[in-house]
Amino acid sequence: MAGWKEVFEIFCQQNTLTVIAFTYFVICIITYFAFIWRKVKIPKFPRKILLITAHPDDECMFFSPTVQAETSKGNFVYVLCLSKGDYYRIGDKRRKELIKSCSMLGIPERNVLQVDHPKLPDSPSIVWDATVLQKEIIAVIYGLQPNKVITFDSNGVSGHKNHTALYHCIQDICGKNRMPNHTRVFVLKTTSILRKYLSILDLPLAYLTSKRTFVSTPLKTFYAWRAMFAHRSQLMWFRFLYLIFSNYMFVNSLQEVCHHGDC
Repeated sequence: MAGWKEVFEIFCQQNTLTVIAFTYFVICIITYFAFIWRKVKIPKFPRKILLITAHPDDECMFFSPTVQAETSKGNFVYVLCLSKGDYYRIGDKRRKELIKSCSMLGIPERNVLQVDHPKLPDSPSIVWDATVLQKEIIAVIYGLQPNKVITFDSNGVSGHKNHTALYHCIQDICGKNRMPNHTRVFVLKTTSILRKYLSILDLPLAYLTSKRTFVSTPLKTFYAWRAMFAHRSQLMWFRFLYLIFSNYMFVNSLQEVCHHGDC
C-alpha cells in the first residue's frame, strides 16, 4: 500500500489542469461543510414570509437558500411574482412552471401569487409603472400582513430593471410609512461578478459581510436544482453552468432595510 509521499508524487505527475480541478474540488468541499452545519432556530410561532420576485424562476435561481431556510423553520412562505415571464411569449407555460418549482421548494400552490398586468411586462429594457407596481404590492402586503418581506436590492443581482423596480417600490412604501408596523423588510445583497461565480467558496466572504446569511445543505441544494429543472423552458446550456458555479444557489446574504417591529 502506497504511503502519503508516494500518493503525493503520483498526484503531482498528473497534468496541470487535473491538479487544479482536483484541488478546487477539495477546497470547495472543505469550505462547504465548514459552514453548513449550523443550528437552526425554530420560532415559537410560525411566521409569514413574503418573497417578492419579478419573474418565474427568480425564486430558485436567486432565493432558494432563503426560501428553504424559512420553510425548514416551519414558517409560511408566500411568493408574489410580478410578471408571468412573457418576454418570449410563453408566459402561460412559465406560470405553470413557477407553481411546480415552488412546490419543490416547499411552497404550496395556494401560496403562489402571480400578477399579469400590461404595464408590468417581462422586459430588461422597460421601466415598470411605479404606481401600478406599488398598488399590486401593497394590496398583497395589506391582505397577507407578513412578518417579513424579502426582495432584490438596488442592484437586483444582475441589474435587471424589473428586479431593481421591486427594490425602489419597497423603499418608497417604507419611506411613506405604508409598511405594516410588524413587518420587517430584507433585500438580497448583490455580490460582485467575481464572487457571484465563486460557487461555495464565497461562503466565508458571505459570513464576513452579512449578519444574516442562509446556506443550503447538499440536500437543499439538490432541491434547488430540481426546482430549476421545473422551469424547463429556461434550461439553456448556460443555466447548467449557473447551477454549478453561482453562489446564489448555495448562499444568500440579506440586509434589513425597513424595521417597524420585532419578528
